[in-house]
Amino acid sequence: MEQHLRFEFRELSHNQLLKYTELLLRHYRLIDAYWFLKVEDSCGLETATRFNEEILGEAW
Repeated sequence: MEQHLRFEFRELSHNQLLKYTELLLRHYRLIDAYWFLKVEDSCGLETATRFNEEILGEAW
């Protein structure tokens, strides 16, 4: 049976929280970049840029 790592954010030190936040931001940026590149490859730069602008506009 697979075990999952579980932890409470309250139990992490300030430094551990910073490192975890940096990890999450890095993965967010990687996923965003790969998503954009795949859309660009499939649909072209103009469409990928338009989608990116629309999505970012809705997110903010």
